[in-house]
Amino acid sequence: MKIGIKYCGGCQSKYNRRKVVDEIINKNSNQNDFYFVEENGVYDLIIVVSGCQIKCASISKYITKNGYLEIDCQNYQETQKLLAKKLIEIKF
Repeated sequence: MKIGIKYCGGCQSKYNRRKVVDEIINKNSNQNDFYFVEENGVYDLIIVVSGCQIKCASISKYITKNGYLEIDCQNYQETQKLLAKKLIEIKF
């Protein structure tokens, strides 16, 4: 599966976003390919990594077949569980 990663600007980050993304990639790269999103790129899923609850990351220029998984300061500790659930939803 082709998964895009989109970071917010990081101006008010309340957790280590890079560490969370590294864990996502390390634990899920056997069955998925991860890319930093590019305009007009098409992704099966885009993970939007916001550092705070404002969620300012602009995602309108990116194409996703199966929606977004939004990670922020309120749910980042559950990232693996949220991603696993989203991937199961996509496969069925």
